[in-house]
Amino acid sequence: MKTRILAIILVLALCVGMFVMPVGAAETEPVVYVTISVKGELVLGRLPVQLSDTNKNDKYDIDDALRLAHEALDLEEGYESADTEYGLAITKLWGDDSGAFGYWNDGESAMNLEEEVKDGCEINAFVYQDQVSWGDAFTKFDVAHKTVNAGESVELTLSKAGWDASWNLVWKPADGAEITIDGQPTGYVTDKDGKVTIPMNQSGLFLISAVNAASSSEILVPTATTVRVVSDIETLDWRAAVVYALRRTAAYTYKQEDASWWAVVGLNAAGADIPESYLELYFDGLSDKLESGNGVLSANKYTEYSRAILAVTSAGLDATKYDGYDLTKPLENYDVTVKQGINGIAYALLALDSASYKNTQREKYVQALLDAQRSDGGWDLKGEEAAASDVDVTAICLQALAPYAEEKEAVALTVEKGVAYLSKVQQKDGGFASYGVSNPESCAMVILALCQLDIPLNDARFVKEGKTVLDAMLTYQNEDGGFCHEAGKQTTELPTYQAQLALAALLRQADGVGRIYDMTEEYGTEPFEDVLFTDWYWDGIHYAYTYGMVNGITETTYEPKTNTTRGMLVTLLYRLVGEPEVTGENPFTDVKEERYYTDPVIWAAENGIVNGMTETTFQPESSVTREQAATILHRFGQWLGYDASGRADLSGFPDVAVMHEYAKDAMAWAVDAGLINGNTINGVVKLDPLGSANRAQIATILMRYDQQMSEAEWQAYLETYFK
Repeated sequence: MKTRILAIILVLALCVGMFVMPVGAAETEPVVYVTISVKGELVLGRLPVQLSDTNKNDKYDIDDALRLAHEALDLEEGYESADTEYGLAITKLWGDDSGAFGYWNDGESAMNLEEEVKDGCEINAFVYQDQVSWGDAFTKFDVAHKTVNAGESVELTLSKAGWDASWNLVWKPADGAEITIDGQPTGYVTDKDGKVTIPMNQSGLFLISAVNAASSSEILVPTATTVRVVSDIETLDWRAAVVYALRRTAAYTYKQEDASWWAVVGLNAAGADIPESYLELYFDGLSDKLESGNGVLSANKYTEYSRAILAVTSAGLDATKYDGYDLTKPLENYDVTVKQGINGIAYALLALDSASYKNTQREKYVQALLDAQRSDGGWDLKGEEAAASDVDVTAICLQALAPYAEEKEAVALTVEKGVAYLSKVQQKDGGFASYGVSNPESCAMVILALCQLDIPLNDARFVKEGKTVLDAMLTYQNEDGGFCHEAGKQTTELPTYQAQLALAALLRQADGVGRIYDMTEEYGTEPFEDVLFTDWYWDGIHYAYTYGMVNGITETTYEPKTNTTRGMLVTLLYRLVGEPEVTGENPFTDVKEERYYTDPVIWAAENGIVNGMTETTFQPESSVTREQAATILHRFGQWLGYDASGRADLSGFPDVAVMHEYAKDAMAWAVDAGLINGNTINGVVKLDPLGSANRAQIATILMRYDQQMSEAEWQAYLETYFK
């Protein structure tokens, strides 16, 4: 599970472990970028370090930069320096005390650590691989950072340092170097001029490096450049739509008379509280079929076993010991499994990999899929005899191969061709067709493939005229929550359940959980019996509880409709910032000692986040109103240093006149930020500023606040250090 985003207040770690927040002194001090490698391994890439004079020599130097970089990662003991006959020198770098160190200052070899550094400098330090003849060649890209739009390519030139007969620095093209992104191989290699062109399809901040080719005898010091890729479509734009659509499919599913393995897998993967009656309907049916068939689900259709394995495993059960039967055993029979063609092979791999079940045929199944790829990059049940590859079959093959692409180069190349095929056949509306018919099932299968491959929705290869595959799939959802096979037609089960599974995969991807078919990593559930997956507030409570923002009233109840008190809200904010020490005086006579809200209220008053209802009373047990909640959150955001300048026009709400004057600015901000929406009262959408905020509403507001404010902080960070 991802770390709660609001931890950004204290320290911000990028998605790549080699990045962290800038550290050091006041904002006016210079910032340099530190890169460190140890014996050919890049361990830190372009860390922004805000300098301070740590060694007290009245200047900013390399020693300051390296020391602060280690401190940023709590590795203070990993760096040491000492005076030598040649000046101040490194004695320990990243925990290595071999003495074989090199360091460069903005592309120039440095003579000692007291060399002065300036704002924006690139500081590189490394431990030599060759500690005999010191033959490591320092490298650098022609640019330290670039910002591009998703779908554009980055052109880089890599050079390596050398020396002429007079020991003058000479730069030469570094050819044949292998390019990595965020530490992962890409297959790209620099040409004879040291140049390389890399397509950047996904949004985010990426660390590009160059390492020795495995076949090369030359030793290169890894260098790094950062690339920021910008997209108009971000995760927060579509996550809410996914949750809303997913909850609606659940409501439809629970009304059906028959239970489907698709729904069992999809809803379990999303952390839904599936009704016991629905689970019994599926598993009793499975058990009855096994018993009546003496353990045989099908004599020749082995996808029956694969799908049963997926359903059983998703419920936290062991498919090798289900009702006394080993459901995985039939998949040892390669000849029968492959009778259903590549579809049967793909589902066998998905089932076996759902919990790393042992199987001696796994490698043969993988190879069979590799061998079945058509010349156009896709797959079809008829192989090369078909006029073209089929989207659905291609997508299921990619889903099955995804875990192997990370370890096997042949699989990675095959997957890349398959992804290219899907991108090529995607329609202008973002959707897909199978055998000439546009449909949501094909969209769902492609979404599942993208999620298995950790390719986000806004990957430029899968955005057509501003539309994603999710946009297309959601056009098939009907009012009853289900999906139809053709737009405007009646809801049917298969498109509903496949879309449901795809939506669950997207939710897991958005929240940083593992692949949907990796059932060793659960999405997580809250323990509250009074919070159902189909409730509008499920996501807010699930999110806030998962990341420690809220607790239940009891171990099994949350009481979502109970009003939130003023003391509760302030306590939640106090917990979010790590419960700092309280040093101020208690200004309120009604905030008694040793109550759960005592320190939080004192802290909030001391920092200007709350005022009293009077000069001497806070009324901690009173229900907090929507306008009070907005005001407190607005002040909290200002205290954190967030940009809280946005203001919405509230004139369209009929009850704006009843709002207190002190709250108008904060309410306009809260509506603009999407934290507070209108309440429908007697068919009229009102702002309801004086209405009480219940525990469900507060959890949802906290979720939106966490997401919106941390995203704003992240963007501000990028604009400051990686523009």
